[in-house]
Amino acid sequence: MVILDPPYVSEELIGYLSRSREPVLDNETARRAAESGDLNLISPGAFRREYREGTRLYTASEFSLDWVTRNLEDPGLKDRIVKMKNKGLFRRLVAPMYPDFACMELSLEELSTVDIRRMAFPFVLKPVLGFFSVGVYSIAGEEDWERAVAEITAHARDWNRLYPESVVNNRFLLEPYIEGEEYALDAYYNEKGTPVILNILKHDFSGSQDVSDRLYYTGKTIMKEHLGEFTEWLEKLNQYLQIRDFPFHAEIRVKDGKIVPIEFNPLRFAGWCCTDLSLYAYGFLTVEYYLRNQAPDWEKLLEKKDEDSYILMALGKADLNRGEGVYDYEALLAAVPETIRLRRVEDPDQSTYGFLFARIPAGREARLEELLTMDLERFYRR
Repeated sequence: MVILDPPYVSEELIGYLSRSREPVLDNETARRAAESGDLNLISPGAFRREYREGTRLYTASEFSLDWVTRNLEDPGLKDRIVKMKNKGLFRRLVAPMYPDFACMELSLEELSTVDIRRMAFPFVLKPVLGFFSVGVYSIAGEEDWERAVAEITAHARDWNRLYPESVVNNRFLLEPYIEGEEYALDAYYNEKGTPVILNILKHDFSGSQDVSDRLYYTGKTIMKEHLGEFTEWLEKLNQYLQIRDFPFHAEIRVKDGKIVPIEFNPLRFAGWCCTDLSLYAYGFLTVEYYLRNQAPDWEKLLEKKDEDSYILMALGKADLNRGEGVYDYEALLAAVPETIRLRRVEDPDQSTYGFLFARIPAGREARLEELLTMDLERFYRR
């Protein structure tokens, strides 16, 4: 069972749902998606009955969480969602694994009055409920703090307009800056609570102040190096979360062998169309494997796999309030000839121009840095 909602439904997902005849909740987004695919749309009542009979549930967007919590009478499901979605609660649940990790939770109003000397620089400010790096700031000093609070105050109304409260809210978490290399995991806990990893993506940044979602990549080297240790860590984590039959997208950092969670996103994998990177890198869709309760045979998949890097670029906008203009996607493609697939987002209200999937040959790792620092605004035409 799948729920489709804004901001985006990928062609890959529509194609799978058309082939599989997986039940899809009949809503406005699903009806629009059905225009380009033969979807098995079912009414809200039938959807609830299917769920009660034990059919697995996947949401392609965090926007669906509001419908789920209002319409599916399952306290256990709501409990699993809250454990992952509420960053403050999540930190409290896994605190035994991280006894020295101090956090502070504040309202929007309290941001302007809190004494930040209680926190050691650097630290991170982010929404308790968040999505797509909205409202996330790396704070290295008092100037960063003042600028972040001013921007949050100025943009809070826009966030409330674009995202439901179940996705982004006006409560914030202050926590230590987590050092190390960052990774994103698409995974699920099966019916026994055993973790099944469907993809591992390395998340690179251009500097310590960069909190964007610009560049992720995966490949044989990453999977072989980290699959075992990340699976073992997820097993230990679930001793405190106690979650079963549940998909999630996790962001973590690793330093000197220690794994620290940044956040977990419930009932979905990487947002928008980003989880589709597994199709180009490894030949399968994460959504299909979860709904079929299937685990990748990583040893077999990686045995004949090349050493190339398969990347995802999020084409974030520098300014959400610019004047009229168009984005020159053809010029972008000419600048990134390694592109496998481009997904355009031409909605002026969204924070991205789209998403680009590409394959970077082994031995050309310097190209990753070039793409990470590429000026995307040079393709915007007024």
